[in-house]
This record gives sequence, C-alpha cells and structure tokens, in this order.
Amino acid sequence: MTGIGRVAFPSLKSAPTCYLTVVVPAYNESERILPMLHATVAYLEKRRAADARFTYEIIVVDDCSTDSTVEVVEREVDRLATSTSPSVLKLLRLDVNRGKGGAVRCGVLRAAGELILMVDADNATEIQDFDHLEAFWTKDSYPTGLIVCGSRAHLQAEAMATRHPLRNVLMHGFHLIVSTLCVQQVQDTQCGFKLFDRKAAQLVFPPLHIERWGFDVELLYLAFQRKIAVHEVAVHWQEIAGSKLDVVSATFSMLREMLLIPCCYKLGIWRVDDGAVRLV
Repeated sequence: MTGIGRVAFPSLKSAPTCYLTVVVPAYNESERILPMLHATVAYLEKRRAADARFTYEIIVVDDCSTDSTVEVVEREVDRLATSTSPSVLKLLRLDVNRGKGGAVRCGVLRAAGELILMVDADNATEIQDFDHLEAFWTKDSYPTGLIVCGSRAHLQAEAMATRHPLRNVLMHGFHLIVSTLCVQQVQDTQCGFKLFDRKAAQLVFPPLHIERWGFDVELLYLAFQRKIAVHEVAVHWQEIAGSKLDVVSATFSMLREMLLIPCCYKLGIWRVDDGAVRLV
C-alpha cells in the first residue's frame, strides 16, 4: 500500500530506483511506531531538501500485528501521499508471522534503494546516526558490497549497571557463543540499526534461514563468508518502554540458532548461494 492504492513492490534483483530504502519490521507497534515515523520522515525530508538526488522510501513490514499497527501506518501512508504521487511510506503486510528476521528479509527483498537501512520501530536509535553509517559508503568502492553495523558496545558498562544480573549473565553467555562459533569481528551483532549497499543485500538476504531474533548473526556470518566489507560504528541508543522481547526465552532460542548456523553451513545443509532459489 502506497497511498494511491495497492501497487507491486520491485525486486531486490532489479536496478535501484531511489537512493535509500528504510526497512522497519513491526509487530504490535501501534503505540511506538508513529513517533519513529515522524522523526524519520523529518530527517529524510531535510536531507532531500538539501540535495534533490537524495530520494528515499520507507517500507514498514507488518508481521501480522494483532493491535492497530496497520491502521496507524495506513493513516500515515495516506497523510504523506499527494494527489499526483504515491507516499514515500509503504506498508507491506505479511500473511503469516515470520519473526523479526523474516519481516526484515521480506522488506529488503522488495527494496528499491541503492542503500538499505534496517531500523527498529521503537526509535531506540536516532535516525540522524544514518549519517555516520553512510560516511563509509562510496559508490563502486566495494566490489562485493558493504555492511555498516550500528553498535551499542560503548554503552555496555552503563547498561550492565542497570540491568538485572540474570540478563547480564545471559547476554555474556550469548556473546561468548556468538564470538566463538559465528562472528568474531563485530562486538554488537544485535543492534537493529544496520546499513547495506545493494550488492551486500543481494548476497546475504536471499539465503537467510534464521527468521527470529538470531537473524543478525546469520547475516554477518554470511557477510564474512562472502568477503563483504563490514564496519561497526557507535550510535546513540536508548531503552524504549514496551519491548516485545522476552529476554530469557529469546536468549535460549538464539543460542540454539547460534549452534545451527555454523553446523548447517559447514555440513552443506544450508549454502551461502541458496539465494538463487530463495529470492522470493
């Protein structure tokens, strides 16, 4: 949905038709998504006013929300549309709940941008930090693509002081397993603020198998397997009330996924080039 009715989304296989796509996975985010959309559009419109070449779209991927998320986003789609052009905001509704990773993947596979920014619906990371991630990108400088990860690692000491001790133990265990089995080069694999150029997105999103909370680790595992350039940049981040994450159950689920990733790829059950048949 784009504000002028239903239209077909493009494919990630196609040539880009705008500079930036922002992909926002959303599940029961009716209370939090509107401030995020307002802040994001305000920032992007400021960028566009300064440079007409800065074109963008925002894709909200609704993961079968049971609240009024769809209605909230639809009203915003209509508000941003004009009589002659569709809204910069688009709504992609999934038929079945896929999980955060599945929702992000579905949005990226339909992105039109030369750059693709993954952001959370709660506005925990300031959208202005896109500037810092974008600074790493120069067209044609990365033959196999570029990924820039927002990082909260610099906030770790403060977070540990305020978190429940059990959460700290679980997070330490998770990070130890991630760094041992999957990804050593990135400190904060789970930050929901990541930038991909189109080349990188075409390599890591089609073969993605993990669709829940551990999908970031598989993305980065694939990136290093495909020799994609990966950078990590500190971002501003704040805890936002209303999180849907059950830390204990999510941690154990992610630990299982961390074991699956290296085992399935090394045994040939999954392949890094699975995208040839999974680009849907």
